[in-house]
Amino acid sequence: MADILKDRKFSAHGGSAIRLSLSAVSSRPNCSPSKSSGWKCAFCGGSGVQPRSLRSRCLACRGKGAVEFENPVKCPSCRGRGSALTSSTLSCLRCRGIGAVEKNEGGGEAAADIIRERLGEITKRLGWTRKEAEKKTKEIEKRLKPIKPFIKEVKGFAQIFKTLLKKIW
Repeated sequence: MADILKDRKFSAHGGSAIRLSLSAVSSRPNCSPSKSSGWKCAFCGGSGVQPRSLRSRCLACRGKGAVEFENPVKCPSCRGRGSALTSSTLSCLRCRGIGAVEKNEGGGEAAADIIRERLGEITKRLGWTRKEAEKKTKEIEKRLKPIKPFIKEVKGFAQIFKTLLKKIW
């Protein structure tokens, strides 16, 4: 195992930029794994991006635009941009932004384990969503501020009309 990892570059977040299963390392020590050797991820459809999530820097390459192997390879999740693919994306929880899962990984990993593993990230993103909602609410209140006196007048007239209608009917 040490022979395989001796010349590897490690990414900025402290770990190796690629995951190898023990069977892949023992059976083919000189062969480097690739996206094509796995099954297409069913959760993200092979895009490496979790659907309907928040815009952020790419989580697979940590915003660098490349995944570090012996030679840097363009990140499959963000396609080298270093930011998310669409306006609202989060790397896929199942394949972790790679777009493929190992062939022997046919669903043994429970969704709860994946969510527990990424809980800090999910919590942080929910906090961002809350802050964005609060910001939007303040913006709407600011726009409504000049109209508030007129709203009170309209409510007063509505009350007058209501009492008149009751007297007429």
